Amino acid sequence: MAQRVTFAEAAVPPHLDFVLPGMLAGTVGLIVGQGAVGKSFLALHIGISVALGKAACTGMGDALWPAPASGPVAIVMGEDIPKVVQYRLNELRAALSLDDLAQIDAELDVQSWTDEQDDLRVIQRQPGGVIGHGPFYAKLRALAEGRRLVILDPLAFLHDCDENNNGDMTTLMRALGGIARATGCAILVLHHIGKSKDGDDWERSRGASSLTTAVRLQLNLTVMSASEADEYGIADDLERRFYIRLAQVKANNGKPIDSKWLRKQPGGRLMAYALQKPGIADHRAMKERRNGAI
Repeated sequence: MAQRVTFAEAAVPPHLDFVLPGMLAGTVGLIVGQGAVGKSFLALHIGISVALGKAACTGMGDALWPAPASGPVAIVMGEDIPKVVQYRLNELRAALSLDDLAQIDAELDVQSWTDEQDDLRVIQRQPGGVIGHGPFYAKLRALAEGRRLVILDPLAFLHDCDENNNGDMTTLMRALGGIARATGCAILVLHHIGKSKDGDDWERSRGASSLTTAVRLQLNLTVMSASEADEYGIADDLERRFYIRLAQVKANNGKPIDSKWLRKQPGGRLMAYALQKPGIADHRAMKERRNGAI
């Protein structure tokens, strides 16, 4: 139902409640990246950060972003079986204090929805072609009640429609947005993209353009490219693949933030890393060593 907003009301600015930088409570966002880039681990890091009210991905001289306001979080994983989720949580325990561990399970609900009967469709195509609510719609609405953040992985499991159809994807995003606004919970969705020639080509993500249009925040996760590795003096091709960049490519409601470099640790945990570009002399020496010069 439409709600009129007046200039009289605007005499006093409203409080804007940011769950994540650029993402208000009651809105929908996307994390976009290729398969196996680290989206699911990033989702867990973000969930822990909001649940505990602590900075995410710390440990290597940087953080993903400052500590957010804390609140209950739920993460729904549609691809990872319980043992895989358990393995990832075991890896993440290393960065948690005893006080954190005593609190985390009460504030963070991580669920694996991978059984044969599990159905995560928020919308579904009905007989005759009409799109209506799917079996997960009411469950998601209940899950979002009283929570600060819900993370859904992956977007492809939330519907049975055509991801390249703007009308279909607008219907999906309206359903998610309606739940977010009704409950005041932010909803963050993980979305797979196809491989592109360069890591910055975020517009080639699989699916209709309405996905990017509808969300208020989009974060893209990409592996360091060969040209970026050259800029930072990383000569080893295998080493560069441990670095992934988180870029805020869209934020309607907040200030733009700089991209962050994350480094994958053994086991998959991510740490924010303040990479420094080498000086001209260092860069020349690195290239000479790589080319076999003495």
